[in-house]
Amino acid sequence: MPFVGLRSIDGVLVFRDCNPISANEIKIRQGEEGDAPKDMKWVWIAATPQNGGTTVVSSVTYGVPPEGMVVSVGPDPISPESVIQFSVLRREGTTVTDARQATFHLSQLSDDEWLMASGKLASAPCT
Repeated sequence: MPFVGLRSIDGVLVFRDCNPISANEIKIRQGEEGDAPKDMKWVWIAATPQNGGTTVVSSVTYGVPPEGMVVSVGPDPISPESVIQFSVLRREGTTVTDARQATFHLSQLSDDEWLMASGKLASAPCT
């Protein structure tokens, strides 16, 4: 399971990847408990322009693309009771060469702790 954390800071979702990778695409989709990924809706996609290289992705604020990336979908509103899937990808052509993916149940978010991809709460995301 990836070592990724999620926290709501001032009402904005912030993702932290504790083992960052160089990536050229970030995708977030939303669904309900029990939905298969194919049934979830894309709510935000950011990517480097074609042949735009990669950027190291360690922290992502929902709706704000990392430097060098542009938004192609969203950001759409996210229901506080939904399940979201966070994906960070590095592609070479059409082949995914490295990826991080984590699923979070937003109903488990805490006001003062990070929700880790494991489902556990932590005071800091990368300890």
